[in-house]
Amino acid sequence: DHIPDVFTPSLNFQRLNMSKNELSGSIPPSIALQDRLVSLDLEGNKLSGKIPDVLDSRPKYQFNARNNRFTCPLPEWCGTGVNGDGSCAPCEDDGPGTVGIVLGVTALFVAVGLLVALLGLLWWKKKHYVDPEELPLFTSPQRDVAKLQP
Repeated sequence: DHIPDVFTPSLNFQRLNMSKNELSGSIPPSIALQDRLVSLDLEGNKLSGKIPDVLDSRPKYQFNARNNRFTCPLPEWCGTGVNGDGSCAPCEDDGPGTVGIVLGVTALFVAVGLLVALLGLLWWKKKHYVDPEELPLFTSPQRDVAKLQP
């Protein structure tokens, strides 16, 4: 279910509690039209998107929208920063997310594994290197003739 965008100044309510109703979608900016609104509680839903800037333009009121799925960054006034009160935290970052981090770490391990394998192969080759001149199978006729001449 979504929060309907039907808020008009004529509704004129003071408190609106829609917490823990599994609401999804975004917060309609028309909620800010409520001049007498002193408390807005949207905690524990599945609301997403950006927090409407118009909500900050209202006179101070109690606002709680914690534990939703709002997009980062949160507005300064309701985030967890120095000037925020945490009333709409946490948020979901548009960054790499868990899948991106797992893929990045996996790629790093694969790259390190390949580098270790390459270094191991070079070490093994150096340790087991035999000069072809020292092998009897690879002697050249010119070298044999040179050995016979006084």
